Amino acid sequence: MLMPCSSLTAGDLAEIAHATAGPGEIQGALRMLSSAAVAKFSNFISDKSEYHGDVYVVVWPGRPEIADVLTRDRRGVLVANQALDKNAPLNVWGEDEQFPREDWRYEVTNDDTNLGYWEWVKSMRVVHGTG
Repeated sequence: MLMPCSSLTAGDLAEIAHATAGPGEIQGALRMLSSAAVAKFSNFISDKSEYHGDVYVVVWPGRPEIADVLTRDRRGVLVANQALDKNAPLNVWGEDEQFPREDWRYEVTNDDTNLGYWEWVKSMRVVHGTG
């Protein structure tokens, strides 16, 4: 059962900042996290066993319509799995026809991306001019 945790640690916030920030943006992400709404849940296991452990939901200041969902991958690394907003897919385990999960997995395996699948799809749409 997914259980809410009552408190976040400085280590939790640092890990979230590392998972969501780009190079050189860690300090800015930590500052934003100080005024963000962050919830932590334990005992999460995805239906495909790709993610497990803790789940963090972050609602960033100034953007209450978006919630970032972070989970741990098989290696135990916290990854930004998906930004949930009004344009988010209804099936978070679904697949974009133009950018299949197999291509994303290939890039993850080769350390070409550390984005979650749907964030990667968004970035690929921008690169290909389709989004």
